[in-house]
Amino acid sequence: MVLDTGSELSWVHCNQTTRNNQPDPTIFNPNQSTSYKTIPCFSPTCVNKTQDFPIPPSCDSDNLCHATLSYADASSSDGNLASDTFHLGSSGNISGLVFGCMDSIFGSNADEDSKTTGLMGMNRGSLSFVSQMGVPKFSYCISGSDLSGLLLL
Repeated sequence: MVLDTGSELSWVHCNQTTRNNQPDPTIFNPNQSTSYKTIPCFSPTCVNKTQDFPIPPSCDSDNLCHATLSYADASSSDGNLASDTFHLGSSGNISGLVFGCMDSIFGSNADEDSKTTGLMGMNRGSLSFVSQMGVPKFSYCISGSDLSGLLLL
């Protein structure tokens, strides 16, 4: 997952299909979550809380809140807003977190794209991860190796 201090909306790569009848463990399947909820197009979350988005959300054919996100490196992601319960280790479960369930991801580096499972939006917009968590400040540590890092909220 990419940690992005310049982005608001966190998102994960979503797909409701399987490859060779086997689910891909790197892709979130919303059908396997009992707390997953789609966000309707005309809900207050879609209409009011997305005002900071560079491209305003639209309605998809199912009247769901549809977002297209573009980044400075020419990558983009496309999908619907949803909410779900997130398990954050010893911090417990956080219910109702809004995120993007993105089914289309386009990037400029195929090798990096294949490793990206999502993005954690860490700016101060109303739908960023830190704003939804209600934490006034956070810090993070980037490891010197490819193995791990640390995020403190």
